[in-house]
Amino acid sequence: MHSDPHFIPFEEKELIDDLPSTLHEAFDSPPHPLCIKAAEQVQDILRANESYRAFFKRRSEIEERGKMFGVLVVRSSQGTLGYLAAGSGKWDGSSSHPGFVPPIFDGDHEDGFLTKGMNHLKVLSERITELQSLDVAHSELESLKVQRARYSKDLQHQLFSSYSLMDRNGKEKNLLEIFELKGLNTPPAAAGECAAPKLLDYAFRHGMSPLFLSEFWWGASRVTDTEHLIHGNFYPPCEDRCRPILEFMLGRAI
Repeated sequence: MHSDPHFIPFEEKELIDDLPSTLHEAFDSPPHPLCIKAAEQVQDILRANESYRAFFKRRSEIEERGKMFGVLVVRSSQGTLGYLAAGSGKWDGSSSHPGFVPPIFDGDHEDGFLTKGMNHLKVLSERITELQSLDVAHSELESLKVQRARYSKDLQHQLFSSYSLMDRNGKEKNLLEIFELKGLNTPPAAAGECAAPKLLDYAFRHGMSPLFLSEFWWGASRVTDTEHLIHGNFYPPCEDRCRPILEFMLGRAI
């Protein structure tokens, strides 16, 4: 019996023949039948949980909630075939949920630097709004705006430094180092919070061998000029945030 609460073993023996020994291409490939099976089980969980249902329910034209979820088919250190599940970012008020792999960096702690930093930024913003309604010197207001911008940049730098990801060889780098390897500057917002990096990082840290990776959109569909995300549909990992991270973790271009 497997003791890891995040590892869900497969029972469908007819689907587990002729599997590869390493991760199949994650981009531009249709979902493997095992990924579809795993995704269906995760979707059943999302439907059955009353709190999740309430969170993802479309409440208005303005408030549309949707998240990308991912499943990673793995072989455990004991040789058992199963899967891991993860959601992107935070949903239903938390970054951690039973049955889903934990975040790479958990910023929910009330006494953590991120919470304190966001509270400080809120105070600065409220002070700026207050001064804008008063007859104060322009220099004083601009000085406070510069202070807020500098503090926000430093907080973002500290946050990216706190996301430490492991590659398939057990080596670790933070987000700043990973994007620098690719000749990129500051990582985009929410880098490291997507499902795919969470899944691979957890698998590598727990001696699991990844085989197939797929992600699907759950919640209100989002169709804009730049996005076309439909509830229940499968999509490849995102280009701007995930590709540099996954290439580092897998040790190859994808």
